[in-house]
Amino acid sequence: MSDVVSPQVTARVDIWRVSPRFFLSVALFLMSLYDVYFLRIGLAPLPIAGMLVLLAAVRCYPPLSRPESVSRHLFTYLIAALLVLLFFLSSFWGWLRFGEVYFKGAIGLSLGVVVLVVLLARDANRQFLEDLHRSLGDLLTVHVVFWLIQFGYFFATGRYLDFIEFLTGHPSRKLYAGYGLGLTRFTGLFVEPAIYASFMYMGLTMRLARTGFVVGRMELVAIVTVLASLSVYGAFLMALLILTCVVYSGRGVQLLALPLIPVVVVIGLFTLFADSPVTEYVRLRMLAPLQDSSGQTRLLRGFASILESPEEIQLLGKGIGNYDQSLGVTNGVAYLLEYLGMVGTIFFTGLMGALFLLRRVPVVCLWLIGVMLLGSPMFTYFYWWFWVGFLMLCAPGSVNALSRKRVVT
Repeated sequence: MSDVVSPQVTARVDIWRVSPRFFLSVALFLMSLYDVYFLRIGLAPLPIAGMLVLLAAVRCYPPLSRPESVSRHLFTYLIAALLVLLFFLSSFWGWLRFGEVYFKGAIGLSLGVVVLVVLLARDANRQFLEDLHRSLGDLLTVHVVFWLIQFGYFFATGRYLDFIEFLTGHPSRKLYAGYGLGLTRFTGLFVEPAIYASFMYMGLTMRLARTGFVVGRMELVAIVTVLASLSVYGAFLMALLILTCVVYSGRGVQLLALPLIPVVVVIGLFTLFADSPVTEYVRLRMLAPLQDSSGQTRLLRGFASILESPEEIQLLGKGIGNYDQSLGVTNGVAYLLEYLGMVGTIFFTGLMGALFLLRRVPVVCLWLIGVMLLGSPMFTYFYWWFWVGFLMLCAPGSVNALSRKRVVT
């Protein structure tokens, strides 16, 4: 019998041979769909599926341990275990104080820690980081395309293509009715513009940290979609991101400034002199954010509510997952203080700080992570832990992405 394999058989084998990077891209896309939330079951199932796909995909990238990294990995696992313990102790305290069981929140945060640890365990696998970088490019491209379809469909037909309502039955918060404006904003695959902006900010920071903050065409288009979504928080994040690129990368200044300078000038003149709902919205919200009710709630009101709580709640919080007692705070710092209290927040900050020091995370990455605390609390999303883990992979102690040349995708 001949040992020669027919071309037809070879073709069939090649068709079913899928790159591990494909599964990384699928995992990231599913994890990004955290706003596809079904109220009847109280769950967003797609990010959970994405986390499982990620855990399966990373098995194709074995940890390449080096002798000098063993102790770092052991301390990483110890800090991760202490974080999980903190979350469950907080939930247990909420159960004792309020008489309800709230462990779902602790379980969700703990799974996020698992995602973080799985990434950090592969800090010496350069191929893993390369594939993650390219998968991030795929992810941002897909979300930008959905946003552009939504944007173009509205201006072509006058109808809003609400992806979130189609998937969950609940409409996105696309309409801004403050000041009697009735302005339509575009959210893509998210429930509101600020969440879209937060997602794109995390994705862009990961891409730019990997490229030394050199801005390419895809990153520039993504920044424009965030600004066009008319999110005040998104404009703030993009301004800080652009500033970071300007300070960090001289080449990033050239690539970013040339196309953006005329755009900024035109938008500035239009905002000052034109008479339209968009310019009125920009003047009222972006130029005076603390006078806006949303801005006050996001930045100030949550802290005042926490200070009015009983002293034991201020110290120990309400317990992770105790959302029935929520004050409706909308920024990361207030979230930590409300559910972990001052004591738990200090422990959480200390453990994360120890992890950053252990991994020798660059100051620029700490800056990018810290800025997110001013916006919606993202700790409950697997994608946030993935984001933090990826920025840690950019640390000099693992693969020094910040000193590498731009990766071509």
